[in-house]
Amino acid sequence: MTKDFEGQLKWFTKRLLQIRILDVKGLGLPIPFTISEIRRCRVAVFNLAEQSPKEHLEDLVEEIKRFYIKNKLGIINDIKIEYYGNINKPTSVKIFGIDSDLLKYFIVKRLKINTSLFETKAGNALFYVGIDTGVVLSAAEQSIFAKLRELKECNEILSYNDIFDIVAQHKGQMRESFININNTQGMRDSIARSTISYLLGRIMKSELLENMEQDKIIKNERGEGYKLML
Repeated sequence: MTKDFEGQLKWFTKRLLQIRILDVKGLGLPIPFTISEIRRCRVAVFNLAEQSPKEHLEDLVEEIKRFYIKNKLGIINDIKIEYYGNINKPTSVKIFGIDSDLLKYFIVKRLKINTSLFETKAGNALFYVGIDTGVVLSAAEQSIFAKLRELKECNEILSYNDIFDIVAQHKGQMRESFININNTQGMRDSIARSTISYLLGRIMKSELLENMEQDKIIKNERGEGYKLML
């Protein structure tokens, strides 16, 4: 096990979850993974002088498999790797037996982090699968994102009223006047929608996310509010 194994595991499981959500259409299908991603990884440190990318991959999958067996989530042969290319230096693999539910359970119970592919770091910088999007959130947007990530774990919606309340809380001394001016439900719903719309507009300008549909990131549940999808 290498020095930054926990960081590697966090990146790897989030990357597998990303692939399964966006690229793998069937629930029972294996996850395709290109081994060179380990060599190119900018998020975690892989010591390639000590271990090959293939060996790193096997260690990461083995950790998930051990957790899987320890927690009696299935039988031992469910999780396996199928290699493609040279047997000693394969170029890609298919990983069987790791579905979305297992990944989410592993991320929450083993890694003890949120399952969202988004996170914020110092200075409210927004990261996607560990990579800086170039987007810096306002204090209100950071609070909204934190709440969206929290509600994602229980598949719940962040209501228009909750979004308005978060925006109002960040108005400081102007909070009371902001609430008094926007004193109808229609006005408050409009503030909530425009806040999310502006946020999504900036996110979509990131090179990491510019080709993705908005409702694949934050989905509008009409008449209710918003859900974080990734």
